[in-house]
Amino acid sequence: MLRNRCAHPARGSALVVTLGESVDRPQESVGAKAAQLARLIGVGLPVPRGFCVTVRAFREFREASRGFSAMSADLARLSVKRLPEAARLSAQAVASLAATPLPPGLEAAVRSAWQALGEDQAYAVRSSATVEDAADHSFAGQFESCLDVRGLEALWAAIKTCWLSLYAERALIYQVKRGLSPETAAMAVIVQEMVHADAAGVLFTADPMSGSGGRLVIEAVPGLADALVSGKATPDRLVLERGTWRVLERASGTGARCLTEPLARRLGELGVAAERLFGEPQDLEWAAQGDRVFLLQSRPVTRRLPSPGPELEVWTNANAMEALPDVVTPMAWSLLQTLLQDFLNPLMRRLGIEVAPPPLVALIAGRAYLNLGLLRRLASRIGPVELEVASAFGGQYPNLRPAATPRRTVASRALALRGLVRALKIAGWSLQGLPRQSQRIERWGEGVFAGFALAPLPTLSDEDLARYPHTLLRLATVGEGERTWAAAVWMAVGGVGGSVALFKLARRWLHDHDGSLANCLLARAGNMDSAENGLALYRLAAWARERPALARALLAPGPFAELEARLRLVPFGPEFLNRWRAFLREHGHQARGGMDVAQPRWSEMPEGLLDMLRASLELAEAQDPIRLLDRRLEQQAQRVVDCRRRLRNPLKRAVLFALARLGQRGLRQREKVKNAGVRVVAEVRQAALEAGRRLTERGLLLEPREVFFLKLEELEPALSGRFAGDLRAAVAARRAQHARHDALTPPPVIVGSYQADHSPAPAFDPDQEVLWGLGVSPGVVIGRACVIRQADVGARVAPGEILVAPYTDPGWTPYFLSAAGIVVDIGGLLSHGSVVAREYGLPAVVNVGPATQIIRTGDRLEVNGALGRVTILERAPRNASCSSV
Repeated sequence: MLRNRCAHPARGSALVVTLGESVDRPQESVGAKAAQLARLIGVGLPVPRGFCVTVRAFREFREASRGFSAMSADLARLSVKRLPEAARLSAQAVASLAATPLPPGLEAAVRSAWQALGEDQAYAVRSSATVEDAADHSFAGQFESCLDVRGLEALWAAIKTCWLSLYAERALIYQVKRGLSPETAAMAVIVQEMVHADAAGVLFTADPMSGSGGRLVIEAVPGLADALVSGKATPDRLVLERGTWRVLERASGTGARCLTEPLARRLGELGVAAERLFGEPQDLEWAAQGDRVFLLQSRPVTRRLPSPGPELEVWTNANAMEALPDVVTPMAWSLLQTLLQDFLNPLMRRLGIEVAPPPLVALIAGRAYLNLGLLRRLASRIGPVELEVASAFGGQYPNLRPAATPRRTVASRALALRGLVRALKIAGWSLQGLPRQSQRIERWGEGVFAGFALAPLPTLSDEDLARYPHTLLRLATVGEGERTWAAAVWMAVGGVGGSVALFKLARRWLHDHDGSLANCLLARAGNMDSAENGLALYRLAAWARERPALARALLAPGPFAELEARLRLVPFGPEFLNRWRAFLREHGHQARGGMDVAQPRWSEMPEGLLDMLRASLELAEAQDPIRLLDRRLEQQAQRVVDCRRRLRNPLKRAVLFALARLGQRGLRQREKVKNAGVRVVAEVRQAALEAGRRLTERGLLLEPREVFFLKLEELEPALSGRFAGDLRAAVAARRAQHARHDALTPPPVIVGSYQADHSPAPAFDPDQEVLWGLGVSPGVVIGRACVIRQADVGARVAPGEILVAPYTDPGWTPYFLSAAGIVVDIGGLLSHGSVVAREYGLPAVVNVGPATQIIRTGDRLEVNGALGRVTILERAPRNASCSSV
């Protein structure tokens, strides 16, 4: 039985693939329509079973036609000025292709897929051209479809009919008028089980007339939708209110009413799920048979909608989740607002970027989301390289259009000149921090934190303790600190821009379409704070392993407090404790979700770190992570040497490697900025916990950690007894709200607003065998999966296992040491997991989606970090677990 989820092409042939199979660069391989259907299948939306005759098959068929080859040059020259030639060229192309027999290999592949799906079935055969179903050229109605196709001979004829329609006169004219080349266009063909529909039609997830994302428009006719598409029938038409599914408008067609409200609600739910998947309003074709509804096609709404307003604002937590992975507490949110209002916004204004509503960061269902539109606009102000948000940070987003360029006037030129002068002043101010910037950041940070270390928190008065977080933040972000951070921001921005440009030029000059070579060039940045903590912990374990008595004492069971007492009596034990404390001074501020002040730090829970160290102690010499790391990096270095040899143009070579150095330095500085920020948050946390202890002693809180349900500005009135209202009641209400938000599962990308009651979690196929994401560190590895959903739950990644995680931040880095590969639900080229995987030379795929929900611990995986593919080769029992603590 042929299933949509099947991951293997028919009899191994690349000429035919099952419809649910994703392939590398799917639009180039299977056409836009099949690629979209495959993605719908991938998240579990209902699509009829079928297979796809690929673009490769079409090209082999076309190359077998001598007559077509002779006229391909004429097709390439077809232009708007030469449109009268379209009729002649169309006739010649169709005639030559119609006389060309199907290649024998293709006949066998189609027969195999047809037999597997069912020889007695009726099929719908439709085009899937590489040029169709885009937002600004859908090709709707341009290509042929064949319905109710029965028998092998009829199937072959239908496939050829679709292919030949690519060169119909109307299709040639349509392509030329939209600047497309008919000579390079190609077509795959979709073969699906025929749905003998009781009703069928179209669904727009945004009103195509008004652009309103709050209105879904559904049109339906009895039977098949071809009567609607051809205009032969007047449809039933419903306008639904998004989320509530309330009928706002209704117009009945001339025939029997076929669009019931339950059917409309089901279609609305499916449409919103498809829109969430693709990240932009969708135009869907559908068919209903009995109580079953099928999606037949999904493409962007062709009409150019107005720029997203408040109802179509786009929010993402794909990058924010690394810093704030959980529901945000009131204190964590107030700290973030303080950083934005007192530091980031003034810095942006000083840099000539005015931050205005809507906000850059907002809370949705209690979680931090970034405003994608504002992020894009800020990026456009900073530099000339367009920020590709999906590849940089992860996620699937709508295509946000830039604001229209205003007409140039004398006044606007004067404003531009004043802006240029101001920009030069800003550059002069900020660039003072660039020379020896790494040392400057470290020296400044040490000075800030050393000053506070002289005043132990328990000795501070209530008033000074309440002011402590604000004082620390001011020290960190004004004066020399402001200039230091400004320089760091510019270096980070330069690194991001350099990285983006590097990927573009490597693709153009070296045909690096999967980005694997560019990823190699970005690796080995060195001195990367986020990668160093794992290596430092392993070096400490390696030092202890060389001292057998010390190693035995460390491996003895028991909590850290007991171990600490024993180690004072063991040879080298006191020295180990000194090294341990030095490690905690350097890295103890790290945590899962380090920018969340409510998250406990490594220094507060030594048992977790101790177990990771014990795991390193037990590694065999052949499993030494540093040796494995060196070996992987040597392989990457060889690819860099090959790159130098391949790129013979010395100017291009100099530019490419200069961008690589810029990208490495910028990413390194970005990690330093994040590391210093996490250190500041850790200091604020200690002050908050001290306040919590005092409030608990006074009976105002049940436990010190309840302090995180207060805002920073509420610490002083709480400590002084001037809190407005009942403090314990206020905290209890906020804890209850936190619990309600924790029970929700909002999607990573939200278009418009999120309504918990009407926004179900995205569907997915739990039996999916091939998952696709973004390849961020090249290489192929096979190993058992270790699925860890939270970094502090006490699990181990055994040597050779593949870490599968929902996200990663520096708190996850020790898990990377023994891992053979990395798979992450979210993330992009610049996310933490990607940066560290490249530094460690680990094959890695991020932005996979529901990987932690589909993959089970113990599953045997193949991770291809170049193609961005994760294949489940063998399923493990459902009760399998990672190495236990």
